[in-house]
Amino acid sequence: MAAEFHKIARGVADVAVRTAHLGEPSLIYRPIGRLAYGIFAAPGYLKQFPGVTLTTAVSVSLLPPLDILPQMRAAKAAGLDRAQISVNSFAVQLQSVKRGMGVAVLPRIAATDLVELFPHLQLPDMEIYLVTRPQALKQAHIKCFFDTLEGVLLEAVSSANATVVPRATC
Repeated sequence: MAAEFHKIARGVADVAVRTAHLGEPSLIYRPIGRLAYGIFAAPGYLKQFPGVTLTTAVSVSLLPPLDILPQMRAAKAAGLDRAQISVNSFAVQLQSVKRGMGVAVLPRIAATDLVELFPHLQLPDMEIYLVTRPQALKQAHIKCFFDTLEGVLLEAVSSANATVVPRATC
């Protein structure tokens, strides 16, 4: 897993999950779905700060280059700009929020046990693609892996988009 795009067309990897379609004509891009985003906090954070607003919430933000994702920019433009904690990975951001250190823009699929704040705020979805080279799919083990991963991802994204996340009453 890496934040940068690897050269799939040159064989650096056989299969990749991407969040952007780079338009390489020599690759197969299978759309998996869209990840819905929201702003989330732990129940303990909301007990400590019951009247939290976009402008008063302590945000656990991502460091560059992840801070320029459309979801992050939209939340910042709406007023979520009080980032007292900045981290360099999504995993650390998620754990920080789960421990009650602040709020964050997160995909709903990862926000289990968290409460969605400001549900009226519409954040852009993130498109997910499964990418490979046509010649890689000629190898039985890679084709089997690709097909299995595609099924798992499609199921996960579709069930996440159907799941109702608890929302705060702010």
